Amino acid sequence: MIVAQMVHGSKGLEIQYKIRDEVFTMEQNIPMEISHDIEDSKCFHVIVYDNTTPIGTGRIIQQTGNLLIGRIAVLKSHRGQGIGDLIVRKLVCYGFDQGTKLVEVHSQLHAVDFYKRIGFEQYGSIYKESDLDHVSMYITEEMFKKPCDS
Repeated sequence: MIVAQMVHGSKGLEIQYKIRDEVFTMEQNIPMEISHDIEDSKCFHVIVYDNTTPIGTGRIIQQTGNLLIGRIAVLKSHRGQGIGDLIVRKLVCYGFDQGTKLVEVHSQLHAVDFYKRIGFEQYGSIYKESDLDHVSMYITEEMFKKPCDS
């Protein structure tokens, strides 16, 4: 059974770091010191489990008046099963439940279509983050393809 759990701050960070290390450090060659940062202790996180096995994670953080989701990571063995979609929707709904009007993401270029299917819209130019091409995207409640209460 797939279960998504919201946690705050350092709770569950070892689990999240294990997933991030596999996805970001081992697969994408992103240095560990970038995927692990001091912001984690301030964030709300989601951890997705397949029964008792952690398989995905993501976070949401306050940034310049809006909320920013990030560190979305799903183990390779569980990709293509809607886990990333579940993580993003859970974080976006959390943001809207907190009263924010806009949620942003810094998307790797290969993930732009994934975020567009959820309702995110791209803005600005391509830029480098962790030596990978990214674009900024945002979503409002009106743009959200599957409202939080459904």
